[in-house]
Amino acid sequence: MTKTLKVIDPFLRLDVGDLFERTESGDYMSTVHENFTNNTDDGKEFTTRYSANFVISEDYAEQMVKDGYLAEEVSEAKSEEDKKKQGFVNVFDEINNLLYKFNTELNEIKNSKDIHPAIAREGEVVYTNLITVLEHLKSLKK
Repeated sequence: MTKTLKVIDPFLRLDVGDLFERTESGDYMSTVHENFTNNTDDGKEFTTRYSANFVISEDYAEQMVKDGYLAEEVSEAKSEEDKKKQGFVNVFDEINNLLYKFNTELNEIKNSKDIHPAIAREGEVVYTNLITVLEHLKSLKK
């Protein structure tokens, strides 16, 4: 797996876009810093701050990728001209790029309040099916 994993579906206290970095021990760690401002019953305002480190094993990280919570961080897609100059395109890199893109778009649909529910459901079905096919193709890599 890659050195960096990106959260594509929120879980625990992690949001979309948060990153897990591989540690020297082979585990993955993400650090979260949060600030909350609240009001007491008598109208006084107070702020709460905390930091948390989330550490997951490589095996668990792989499972989270398969379950659609994390995605392997991929480099920015190359321009079409660069790809033509290169002459060879690794199909598994393209699959990873598409998986990242489709998972991101699926999460945007799930988290959007502006999309009509019927259209959102249709989009979820389409992206879920595309992701399923790409995951199957990716599993054929030896």
